[in-house]
Amino acid sequence: MKEAYEKSGWDGFQRIRQEIRIEELNAKQAKDPNGYVKAWDYANAYALGKDKDKTIEYLNKAYDERDPRLAELKVNKRWDFVRDDPRFKELVKRVGIPE
Repeated sequence: MKEAYEKSGWDGFQRIRQEIRIEELNAKQAKDPNGYVKAWDYANAYALGKDKDKTIEYLNKAYDERDPRLAELKVNKRWDFVRDDPRFKELVKRVGIPE
């Protein structure tokens, strides 16, 4: 991780953290085939590396799972990098958060 930071700065460090976290989540799910990893956890992992498409994909899955943490979409800085994306705005609207 130190090398990633030295080579690519904060964003490179966060991409490595994203990869590690996704590997952890996949391993957790593989360990217990009947277990389930929440979409919210994947959305957070993809947000580390600022992967807009995957982040929004898993936020929408979290919506389908009715994850109550979606209520923080407008206030949590973690989602700042996707705020201007029309798909994110639509999700916020579907969650029922007033503008």
